[in-house]
Amino acid sequence: MQLPKKGGLFFLYGPGGTGKTFLYNTVLAKLRSERLIVLAVASSGIASLLLPGGQTAHSRFVIPLELMENSTCGIKQKTHLAALIQEARLIIWDEAPMTQRFAFEALDKTLRDILGAKDDANRLKLFGGMPILLGGDFRQIFPVVTKGKRQEVVHACINRSDLWQHCELHALSRIMRVNEYTADGHVDARKHEFNKWVLNVGEGKVPALCKDGEDEPTWIKIPDEFIIKSEKTPIEAIVDTIFPDFINKQEDDDYLRERAILTTRNDDADEINKHMFKKLQGAKMTFKSSDEICKGSTDNINQHYSYPVEFLNKLNFPGVPPHKLKLKLGQPIMLL
Repeated sequence: MQLPKKGGLFFLYGPGGTGKTFLYNTVLAKLRSERLIVLAVASSGIASLLLPGGQTAHSRFVIPLELMENSTCGIKQKTHLAALIQEARLIIWDEAPMTQRFAFEALDKTLRDILGAKDDANRLKLFGGMPILLGGDFRQIFPVVTKGKRQEVVHACINRSDLWQHCELHALSRIMRVNEYTADGHVDARKHEFNKWVLNVGEGKVPALCKDGEDEPTWIKIPDEFIIKSEKTPIEAIVDTIFPDFINKQEDDDYLRERAILTTRNDDADEINKHMFKKLQGAKMTFKSSDEICKGSTDNINQHYSYPVEFLNKLNFPGVPPHKLKLKLGQPIMLL
């Protein structure tokens, strides 16, 4: 893979699910396999976790929290971070649209200074001659401007910066998260229409409605064909739709891998898991945790009396298994 010697600014644009993160990871794996240094950053902490060796952009480049038009990054010459940047061959920045344009302008000025220390010609190049690959979707999160109006938020976007006129745009359009094609290569009309409707929501083409007592239209109507209707309970209805004939196919690994039920609430996930757990065949096994207060977390010598084991066993934290973990042989689990 050849990187441009004169640098350049590139933007990978595509809706969620089109494979942007997969492409980043492919580029990272290719270049790092050639023993080249690539810095992978993202605008949010969650997005940075999806990149191997990823960090938030503010952390990696010491971008100030209060950004102004003349801001620069807090990276000094002849430091380890400056030396790392001088050796890097590419910077990948995910979820770029949610960062204010002043952050990119600050990075541009800082890279010109740091890379210009090795070659004065770099001071005149965009980002000091460092190739920059940005990515994201402008349909999603815009930069946060405190008490800012619509025009102020739009003005803070990267595509309102003078840097944008030097940007080379690349787009991904096919949504891989909901595959529109059947096994024989034909287009599934229902999935195609669903993907099209999701894009229309993101682009604001779906008319919004107001509820009683509200002044601003913030609600949209979901088409009936995308809603699961059943006389059963909601959990039973969605389980029967996503996992048809589960009783007979629960030992089929391919059947389980190609299906998932997503929910935003932990208590809903617990209810769905309990419902599915009852359908699983086999003997139930219960594994209990060993809970205790870390001795280095407090100076109180009577901590064991303040926090009895029975109290610790009742605590249930998001992302942490409960005190009693019930499993059955062959049950699929996710390790985070």
